[in-house]
Amino acid sequence: MHINFLAQTPLSTPTKALLSSNLNTTPRSDFLMPYFDQIEYWHETNPDSAFQLLHFVAQNISSKSPSFEQAVLQFWKARLTYKSDPNGILEEALAQAMISASSFTVQKQFFWAVRANNLVVSILLAQNKIDKAGARLKQTIQSAKSLQPELPKVSSLWGDLYTTRAVYLEYLQAGRQTVIKNLHRSLFYYQKAGDSKGIANLYLNLANYSLNPASALNYRKKAITYYQRINYNIGLRNAYLDIGRAYQKKYSDEGREHDFGLALQALKRTQLYLPERKRNDCEIDNTLGELYHEKAHQQPEFQQKKLLLDTANRYYQLAFYAAKKEGNFEILQSNVKHRSDICALQGNCQELAVEIAQAYQQFGKKHVKALEGAYLSLNGFEKQQIETNARQQQRIVLLGSGVIMLILLGLFGIWSQRNYIRNLKKSAELKMEALRAQMNPHFISNTLNAIDSLVNHQRNSEASRYIIQFSRLSRMMLHHSRQPFIALSEELKFLQYFLSLEKLRLGDKLTYDIILDPQLRPTELAVPPMILQPFVENSIWHGIQKKQTAGACIISIKKLNETSLECLVEDDGIGRKKSKELDEKSVFEHRSLGLSITEERLSALHKLKGTALSIEDLYDTGGNARGTRVVVQLPLLPYRDELAPEHS
Repeated sequence: MHINFLAQTPLSTPTKALLSSNLNTTPRSDFLMPYFDQIEYWHETNPDSAFQLLHFVAQNISSKSPSFEQAVLQFWKARLTYKSDPNGILEEALAQAMISASSFTVQKQFFWAVRANNLVVSILLAQNKIDKAGARLKQTIQSAKSLQPELPKVSSLWGDLYTTRAVYLEYLQAGRQTVIKNLHRSLFYYQKAGDSKGIANLYLNLANYSLNPASALNYRKKAITYYQRINYNIGLRNAYLDIGRAYQKKYSDEGREHDFGLALQALKRTQLYLPERKRNDCEIDNTLGELYHEKAHQQPEFQQKKLLLDTANRYYQLAFYAAKKEGNFEILQSNVKHRSDICALQGNCQELAVEIAQAYQQFGKKHVKALEGAYLSLNGFEKQQIETNARQQQRIVLLGSGVIMLILLGLFGIWSQRNYIRNLKKSAELKMEALRAQMNPHFISNTLNAIDSLVNHQRNSEASRYIIQFSRLSRMMLHHSRQPFIALSEELKFLQYFLSLEKLRLGDKLTYDIILDPQLRPTELAVPPMILQPFVENSIWHGIQKKQTAGACIISIKKLNETSLECLVEDDGIGRKKSKELDEKSVFEHRSLGLSITEERLSALHKLKGTALSIEDLYDTGGNARGTRVVVQLPLLPYRDELAPEHS
């Protein structure tokens, strides 16, 4: 059955033969390395085949240690998941990388443990968890010192570590020269190992840090030379894309037609290195759109400007669909802004709004799926740890006291790790539910109706502004849902975007105000993400919107004492009792879900830091409902770039 599968896999005939003949004859590590390099390439060209082959290889390795096979499988799952979207949804990749690192360490597979921990550091950096990344990187470099430095694969690994260290130092804003010094150290190790791909990648990195355009171009040409030696098309695509972007920036700054031509030439050349099955590349198409968009801005003649904008828009549309398919969230963000600018001039804002709404819903579902994957991986790992714990306890009875102490220390480590994994699982569960509640169809439907109304009244510039606000809000919603805490300033910005959209939708029927205690510094305080938005949403949708007259929503945040913040959301709507009577059952159930999930988040935070929630119905002197007041008490926490719940 496996050989039939192999025959159907898109491999060259020599590679198929080599793979078949070596399945049961080559040592594990020597067998894995060359094929996983190929799998990584396939992941960029044919993800389904890459993951299928990954499972196939893992299932066919001849080994006395199934645990090692599973750890290798987890490592490459993590790496491929991360490589597919390094700026995107990384919970599942992080869970898999951490599990593999832990498993390799227990099995004393230290080379693999260093590789896996280096991957964990890269993912933590992508998640902006700088403190945790730095601590793990320090431990990983220390562990790598025990490896045999004369081995080429170890030298190449040191190159990877110094590249990661350079990225870490860049996050710390350690200074350009410090980062470059680490990149040159990395280059030294890649050259020592004879790692052409590593050398080429380093030259591209050095080009990005060069202040001299001629020097940067020279680095990129060197990278192209090394990529050509190993026939690495993805690297060639990246190098020519960087060259195209450099000339595009020069054209934008100086307006020289010659630079436009060089940018176009380089960007067109990137398409020569795309896989046969990949007709469009979101980064290339988006950059081509930006190039023609810039040329349109510099074109004074109306008809020519219109033609250039049409060309730019065509490339943007190709990039949009490719970004949606590839899951490239960063390109989608840039693309929406550019297309909104064009729709303000040319119309078609309603069509764009529908496409954006569908794309963000798709990203939301993808995020939930990734969180579910992380949860399942961690759940399986916890079960494995429980079984290990039980086996160790059985051994204790049979061993002497000195060995017992060592095993007890090991068990304590397993128990601590299991506790940490359990907390991660709970965090993933809550974030899954929170995201499901936030990205709801009612909000999207209301947004599209509002945009439709603006378009029907020929208010294209306002529709464009609404689309941009909606895109920003959706982007923040997805981004913040990945973080346990964000700066209070970001939470207020999120509320401002949400309220401005509701104001555009409801017009004069809604007034609002956000009042911040002047003694608070919002950039220095941490709060759970999107913790107030469900209460503000309910105030507007179920209180103010149903009034016959205009209504107001007031959000105020003040320092309650030395340890607490008080956040108040108050409206002058129809009150909860009347709203419940008017609500249709499905709408009311959605409202209850959103509030119950928020209350659960507050409850979980209360166990760690301390929170409180109260909801009060307001009445006038005649006993008539005059609105609702929600009071959320949050802990007064300092904000850092990375602030995560403590794990015991």
